[in-house]
Amino acid sequence: METITAGINLKREIFRLKIEEIANILCESQNKFPVGLMSGNMGIVLFLFCYYHIHKKDKKIYKKAFSLLEETVDRINEGDIFHSLCDGLAGVGWAINYLCNQKYFNMDNKNELLSSADDFLTNRMNMIFEKHQYDFLHGELGVALYLTTRISDNPLFVNALNTTISHLIQSAEKTDAKAIKWQSVLLKEETGNVTGYNISLAHGMSAIAVMLSKFIKHNICKKESKDLLEGLIQYLLSQKMNTKKMGSYFPAISLDSYKMEKSRLGWCYGDLGIAMALWQVSQVLQNKDLEKISIEVLLYATQRRNLWNNHVEDAGLCHGTVSVGHIFYRAWWNTRLPEFKDAADYWFEQTLKMAKFDDGLAGYKTWYGEKKGWVNTYSLLEGVAGIGLTLLTYYHEIEPSWDECLLLS
Repeated sequence: METITAGINLKREIFRLKIEEIANILCESQNKFPVGLMSGNMGIVLFLFCYYHIHKKDKKIYKKAFSLLEETVDRINEGDIFHSLCDGLAGVGWAINYLCNQKYFNMDNKNELLSSADDFLTNRMNMIFEKHQYDFLHGELGVALYLTTRISDNPLFVNALNTTISHLIQSAEKTDAKAIKWQSVLLKEETGNVTGYNISLAHGMSAIAVMLSKFIKHNICKKESKDLLEGLIQYLLSQKMNTKKMGSYFPAISLDSYKMEKSRLGWCYGDLGIAMALWQVSQVLQNKDLEKISIEVLLYATQRRNLWNNHVEDAGLCHGTVSVGHIFYRAWWNTRLPEFKDAADYWFEQTLKMAKFDDGLAGYKTWYGEKKGWVNTYSLLEGVAGIGLTLLTYYHEIEPSWDECLLLS
């Protein structure tokens, strides 16, 4: 018994040291990053403030986080402006709003600070929709997520969100079965964009499902939102495949747009993100059948533990081991089913094993394909900031409320 306890304590200490190592690397970095939440400064700021909230004695962490925050605001004021949740103002605004609401730092002038972002984003909803359609990371849905978090500060943001509902109604396609689907850009090529139907969470219809759920919660065009959501869920469920034959519940893109094949494990595409979208919809609609389907998909995914076979190549939060671990941890937090905690433990242990590069950041590198290979990446979505933030939540067994920026809550 003492040997087992010692082993558990040693494993916990390894996790703690890895989180601390990542925090120190990000604190000491002198690199200049993009301003974005997913791609640069604000993702690092998010991790450092969350880390400092738990480890308040480490003042250098707070100073670095606040310095990066000030740099980000200065660069935006100087004209480094883009709209998206991934790279631009929607993500920066979401992070500032979240950190202030969590009281991770004091900012009495939050609304004044965010007013320019609010004006920029609400005035460009039509342009964003026309140029990028609804894409969560890069288009209108990411902006809509930010605005839903600001309604309590300014109810007038409901008007901008009504515009998003209008855009979704305008672009919706009804099938013969009265299901509803939306087209989006699947590939960007020199000869033109390839469009089709994408059911993923990062870029596809699962993100629409989550955002419609949030609109219903906030009483934003509630009837229209519910009608769209019910039609969309019908379409998503029509995409289910034979798991015994294919190895996953859902395809990578959609059965309408791509050949039927097993989808990966990860946040961005595949069963895990779709199942988490279905869970959130089930809670808003109080639909026990849909909740059962969500849990069924997630329980099946707990059995998928071969990294190579499930296209898990690095540790990142987008589609690496830590994304799989975090989704199972979130599922455990939602349901308290032990199978999800066991799966989370497995995938977080795999995350520790991914720290294998002598010249990596805390041992981690990101796989960017055959052309670029393994790259040191600092960001939230693909790099060590995301790995650190996810490990931090898991290690301390606290609710990961920050994962709203990934549409997981």
